[in-house]
Amino acid sequence: MLSPGADLQVKVVVRTDASAQIGTGHFARCLTLANALRARGAETTFVARHLAAGFGDRLKAEGHRLHLIEGGGHPDELAHSSWLGGAQTFDAEQTLRLLTGAVVDWIVVDHYALDARWERQVRSRASRLLAIDDLADRAHDVDLLVDQNFYPDSGERYAALLSARCRPLLGPRFAMLRPEFLQARALARVRCSGVRKVLIFFGGVDVTDATGRVIDALDSAFHKAFALVVVIGGAHPRREDIVRKCAERDHECHVQTDRMAELMVEADLSIGASGSATWERCAVGLPAIMLSLAQNQRAIAQGVVEQGAALYAGEDDAAAAVRVVSLVEGLIKDNEKLAAISTAALSLVDARGTDRVVNAMLSVS
Repeated sequence: MLSPGADLQVKVVVRTDASAQIGTGHFARCLTLANALRARGAETTFVARHLAAGFGDRLKAEGHRLHLIEGGGHPDELAHSSWLGGAQTFDAEQTLRLLTGAVVDWIVVDHYALDARWERQVRSRASRLLAIDDLADRAHDVDLLVDQNFYPDSGERYAALLSARCRPLLGPRFAMLRPEFLQARALARVRCSGVRKVLIFFGGVDVTDATGRVIDALDSAFHKAFALVVVIGGAHPRREDIVRKCAERDHECHVQTDRMAELMVEADLSIGASGSATWERCAVGLPAIMLSLAQNQRAIAQGVVEQGAALYAGEDDAAAAVRVVSLVEGLIKDNEKLAAISTAALSLVDARGTDRVVNAMLSVS
């Protein structure tokens, strides 16, 4: 494991965004990586075009610099180009204007609307580049690529998309989790004694309010047969309604909490999105029933289910909550299945992925 406080004496620039459309997962994993680098003495700067409310203050509070850039030009042909708010060329020019002085040691890019064209343009001002991706739908010209998700054909997915210089870091071994999840893993347990507490968390945004619909469905079907713990982000579109509903029904509710690892350790079952929180749940052996809230989450769900580490209730549609209830019914009657899912989850993620990524960055000559 990396020793804290060692002086890296490197400069790292991170290009990512967070919004209702984009979600907060890209920002969260970049912040985790940046915090690990900064703990080793690196100087870290974030560059963003879109940033959800409060995230800028959070970056500055944790010791990172932040520069906001403008959008311009016509979007490219990539599937997620609308996320950028302009052309890659313009975005790269804006980023380069900020990189005054010496060449930076690393540029980290985590954005579905940026590809090898952007990376080549900014490479003139960076010694090395790292891309974080999970779509495998566009080319990259970087030194390292991290895809923390599980796919049976993970190597083949990027075979024609990476430059010869690139080293791919693929799979949940490289899941970048916050340090508290490594600490929580020491308290992790195989769930084998029934369902007494259920954690509901559908990510930092949850624009469709899957949270509220699942709460209603569980309350109606199970009538307080177990305790509900609800977690939502500060930007949840129905935040006040969720908080009120939980208060009226005597459910525990947390808004933008920093206790997620603790809450996951305490729960017996989780219901949530098949996004980045998937790996947090696995790290502490928390069985999960997942819904995919975005297209890119389908493949994550499929891979985890194939490993026996969760159950999948399908996409978030009008009947999603009904399917969730059916799966919950099955698990509360089957402790052996609950334990099998918990055991598989623990074997998939060991919470040391952030260290592995940082080690890989330090080993690139």
